[in-house]
Amino acid sequence: MLVAIEGIDGSGKGTQAKMLLERAREEGCTAALLSFPQYQVTLSSKWIAEYLKGDFGELNEVPPLFAGMLFALDRFESKNQIMRSLNKHDLVIMDRYVASNLAYQGARVENDDRADFVDRLLKLEYEIYRLPVPGLTLFLDMPVAFSEHLISERGTRTYTADDEIIGDIVELDDISTDRYDIHEENTEFLHAVHKMYYELIKSNDMYPHEVINCQNEDGRLRSREDIAREVWSAVEEKFKGPQ
Repeated sequence: MLVAIEGIDGSGKGTQAKMLLERAREEGCTAALLSFPQYQVTLSSKWIAEYLKGDFGELNEVPPLFAGMLFALDRFESKNQIMRSLNKHDLVIMDRYVASNLAYQGARVENDDRADFVDRLLKLEYEIYRLPVPGLTLFLDMPVAFSEHLISERGTRTYTADDEIIGDIVELDDISTDRYDIHEENTEFLHAVHKMYYELIKSNDMYPHEVINCQNEDGRLRSREDIAREVWSAVEEKFKGPQ
């Protein structure tokens, strides 16, 4: 089964993906993890890094469809690896997948054109590139104020690193650079992306999905262990299927 972990920048996707991988293996499942974009692995990831560093211009200067096609191409270049892993493992975990493209690029499209834009990206990724559809998408609902704080604690983003093999799929460790990427530095944009994820949920473009609230009822951030337990519960329930 393919499980995608989604959320805005700083929501803990990478942490939860790794914790899910570890938990699945503890439970006797064969599992692997793949993070997107595949920096230093795919040709298109080089262009994605340049886009995120602002080499193509400011965020409002880069057409959403152009950016969306770059991220989709990165997954297409990784398709053979994805399919081999799905054939080999009980669980394949995606740290970002198609929904990230829909949310981050769709948030930059005018409301009247947004549904058509999302349809175009969905057709590109699932019909033209024929990428596998997730059996479950988990949205880590992290308030932007928390995500910004976590991003600042984590430091700046990077797009060059040494390869680390997790399962049989390449993931990358981060090395600091001198600034945030053009997504992370824009608070207004992160709010728009958060809202866009909920538009996708409402329209069933992320179905089947589960929303994982990262904030307690008292307004405090939940521990990563607490969130990980809910993530595993959702995955385990999906494994069981309808009773």
